Amino acid sequence: MKKITSLLLVFTMLLGVTAFCTAPAAAAEYSDVEGHWARATIEKWSDYGILKGSGGQFRPNDPVTRGELSAILNRVYKYPVQTEAGFADITPETWCYADMAAMAQQKILLNEGVYAGHTEQLTRQEAVYMLAQTLRFGLSYSHRARGFTDYEEIDTRTVAAIGTMREFGYIQGLPDGSFGALKPVTRAEIVTILDNIFKRLICEEGDYGDVSDEVIAINVPNVTIRPTNDVKKIFILPGASAGTVKIDGSNATIQKVNTGGAIVTVFLFYGNNIVAIGSNPNVCEITNISPEAKLDRPPVQFRKIELSDNRFAGGFGTKDTPYRISNQEQLKLLNEYLDIAYTDVYFKLTNDIVLEGNWMPIGPTGRFGETKNEFFGHLDGGGYTIKNLNVDITAQESTRAGLFTTVSGSIKNLCVEGNVSIRGVNDAGEYMYSISAGGIAGKMSCSPNGNHICSTIENCVSKVNVTVDGGKKSNGGGIVAIVGNHSLKGHRHTIKDCRSEGTVSVISKTDKGDDVDINAAGGIAGFVEVTDISNCVSLSNVTGAGGSFSVTGGLVGMLRDSRMTYSYAAGNIAVPAGSYLQNDVGGALGHTESAVVESCFAVGTVTVAGAPLYGSGAGGFVGRTYLKSEIKNCYALGNVSTKDWAMLGCFVGRAADASVISNCYGAGAPGDFTGGIRDETVKIQGCETFQTGYAPVAWDFETKWIAPSGDTARLPILRGLDAAVQIAYLMGA
Repeated sequence: MKKITSLLLVFTMLLGVTAFCTAPAAAAEYSDVEGHWARATIEKWSDYGILKGSGGQFRPNDPVTRGELSAILNRVYKYPVQTEAGFADITPETWCYADMAAMAQQKILLNEGVYAGHTEQLTRQEAVYMLAQTLRFGLSYSHRARGFTDYEEIDTRTVAAIGTMREFGYIQGLPDGSFGALKPVTRAEIVTILDNIFKRLICEEGDYGDVSDEVIAINVPNVTIRPTNDVKKIFILPGASAGTVKIDGSNATIQKVNTGGAIVTVFLFYGNNIVAIGSNPNVCEITNISPEAKLDRPPVQFRKIELSDNRFAGGFGTKDTPYRISNQEQLKLLNEYLDIAYTDVYFKLTNDIVLEGNWMPIGPTGRFGETKNEFFGHLDGGGYTIKNLNVDITAQESTRAGLFTTVSGSIKNLCVEGNVSIRGVNDAGEYMYSISAGGIAGKMSCSPNGNHICSTIENCVSKVNVTVDGGKKSNGGGIVAIVGNHSLKGHRHTIKDCRSEGTVSVISKTDKGDDVDINAAGGIAGFVEVTDISNCVSLSNVTGAGGSFSVTGGLVGMLRDSRMTYSYAAGNIAVPAGSYLQNDVGGALGHTESAVVESCFAVGTVTVAGAPLYGSGAGGFVGRTYLKSEIKNCYALGNVSTKDWAMLGCFVGRAADASVISNCYGAGAPGDFTGGIRDETVKIQGCETFQTGYAPVAWDFETKWIAPSGDTARLPILRGLDAAVQIAYLMGA
């Protein structure tokens, strides 16, 4: 029989106050446990002083009532005292009133309405539910309950608890394969379950130097423990509140510390090195470990953290000690960390992960606009790769897809390989509205609260082929499809040091009657607002067309109220026939509005088929500049070819509405720098075409450009970007 540890000494429960006396009972006092299969466990919990028999007997085979189990759990955990329970069938004079009030406040009971039912015998399923609720596990293993032959008899409210407790090995079924959901649970069975969870309970203040158990529970304050063997988990229970717990990890590895529900100052130290572990939901402050630690250091502020989740490969979920992810199932657990409440939870990969089957993105693919569906946490890929990402969705509503659907936190140091595909026509043949797919995320968003926390993707590589086929207002990007919120101009997203190597194809439903839908495709991102993009590279071939307004670019399709620097696109851009009104396409950018672009270049070809009905633009660098956009110190090398299209330039297709383009050049076909200038507010200054060779220009060759010379390129190249890469592209141009 496994040793019990911690708190639950559970079944001391006899019907009456005497069953819960603090005085421990010696094992010899129990005349009815000799030869019983749970004798060792019963003796251990009796020695802790949590439970006591009555009349010299323990009655191990007696059923447990709801009031009894409430009393035992409350004595183990020592929840804050509750004086108001709101029950109709018990009063403050009832022996278990305070215990059941505490259970109700902690949402542990399954009683009916205002009736406590304290004398009702518990079934096995309700008892397991109560135990699971005290442990505060994320109850996500419902499927593990399906293996029991009496699964259909299990109350739907308890399925997740039973499945999770079985997953962690805390409960087993009966010999006939059933769980026995409706059978009464005995006092011996409850103690055994608790003994399977905890290996040692520390219930008296003091310094413990002989701790060798794998799982330790502490329910009193002012305790120091010095484990001599590795510890899997330490539970610090509410009873330890208003004091300190010191954990000396000098001679052992401490894998997890769970401070859920305890308002307690915790010191985890290794010699003179301290790790501060905060409690949830309180923020504590420390000055040093203790006088005997001889530390001289300033105060350390605790962080708010959630309960430690032992389903991960390790970690506490903090910035310094993130949850560690080593396999597909642990990656899926991020679905349980969606919502703004998890802005301070951190995760990190420990190795490459090869996904199996069709991946359902992290976060619901529909139901936008609710923070509970967005990832606000922080994922560090650790330089590892998620391989075989396979997302294949036929949209039945507005849909976002990628590894994630919506990121409102941060992703960094991650490589993703695979395919993401959305068909925008549902099973009824209807074209769906707002379809977005990206290699890493369908959208990057901001939190809606006063902090306006904005998302970041950095140092990531996407080797994902992204396809959006059909739908209206469709978007696709190698990294992300949509970025930003136009209404939050003072709060900016960040994409930096990212690279896209897959393909991007967005073919939207053409709708001649609607002139407001924008369909966007880009090697890095499709539609971008209020974002800073820097040091990004796209090697992706990008295809985009369809809808009333289509924008396609090697880096970004639509760049609005954003800034892009030190980035380049080397893929080819193709736009088949299909847009009725406007189609802006460029080697780097399709369309800009109130954007600033500096020190960027594009080298791919731009090929457009068909003739739109409205003034579209096609350029080697940008299709159209609009609304005071500023582009400076950039160049384009690729050729631009279209069919029956007037606004066509080797650098910009069409410039409009007070846009400024300065110190830029185009070296591909056609020979014109721009295909059209809408009005006199546009300024094009110091710009050149170098199809026939370099001619001296008055540019900033000290900080922005490197002039051509015999040992460099035949044309100017940019400072701040890899010179060898630029020279190689120029040699091949």
